[in-house]
Amino acid sequence: MHFKKLAIAWVLVAACGTPCSDAKLAGAVLAPGLGSILALAFQCPGADEVARPIASVETAGLQVPEQPDMATSSSTAPDLTPPPDLRRAPETVQLQLGAWAVGGLVTATSPSTWSCRAGFDFVRGAATPCEWTIPLQLPADAATAKSVTLTYNITAALSWGTPSTTCAAQGQPNSYIAKSGTSSACLRGSVGAGLVIDGAATSPLLNQTPSQLNAQPQPGTSYPVTTTQKLALRLQLQGDLDVAALSGTVTATLNF
Repeated sequence: MHFKKLAIAWVLVAACGTPCSDAKLAGAVLAPGLGSILALAFQCPGADEVARPIASVETAGLQVPEQPDMATSSSTAPDLTPPPDLRRAPETVQLQLGAWAVGGLVTATSPSTWSCRAGFDFVRGAATPCEWTIPLQLPADAATAKSVTLTYNITAALSWGTPSTTCAAQGQPNSYIAKSGTSSACLRGSVGAGLVIDGAATSPLLNQTPSQLNAQPQPGTSYPVTTTQKLALRLQLQGDLDVAALSGTVTATLNF
């Protein structure tokens, strides 16, 4: 029997042409002893390892996971669809305005008309214009907005008095006299209308006397504000005039 196996081993050697690898094959397929004899005969390195039989997966008690058929399985392409934009769209809100609070030498002639007279503080040495002011309250959503900007519009009918000839003679045309006792000062007819942000006017007094006021920012201009700032809409007038049909609007743009 051994001679028969040995003959088969030699046949394997002759067929494959690699003695050492065939010695291992003989040891695995025919008998460990034959593999060792052939390995020693051919002086193969690690001849003692040839005698070790190759244990089958079933003998070792292991399980080989079933591999998918590459010819029929298809991989799912990654979803390259961009996620939806969850950002909140900008919102434009018109603020609710209260009643005008007046200051300076202003006299109400009716619930919606006023008379303004030129005023001057001779102690401080500064003019005291007539003022109409409305404090502003931003909407609640402004607290969560990344930025808030404001625009405004103020309209009014203005009836200016006759400028002082005395002031004109002194080289101050289109001016009105402010008096206090024996003191007097010439004040140019002026208008300032816009927002007040932390005490700073966006539109200071300008030397002009329009009969119809329509004050608003330049196209494309808005004013960034925050919820911690003190905000107001204000009209300032300097001179002698009557005011009617006063109206104001403020629009906030909330960017989230």
